[in-house]
Amino acid sequence: DIDDALDEHREAEKHVVKLLLLGAAESGKSTVLKQMRLMDKKEFSTEERLFFSPLVYTNTLVAMRTILRALPGL
Repeated sequence: DIDDALDEHREAEKHVVKLLLLGAAESGKSTVLKQMRLMDKKEFSTEERLFFSPLVYTNTLVAMRTILRALPGL
């Protein structure tokens, strides 16, 4: 039974493509995965939207503050 299960697993794994994303923190690894998910037309669940919304909002504010501080005369 174990050999049969291993054979089935090997057969299923033949069609799986694995990708290892390496990079420093905040380098965009998660963003790449999210974009791939959207390209595959898999929508985010309500729970995921509730989790990510504050992060997107915060990142937007931080980026806007950074840009405004970099402007001359401000």
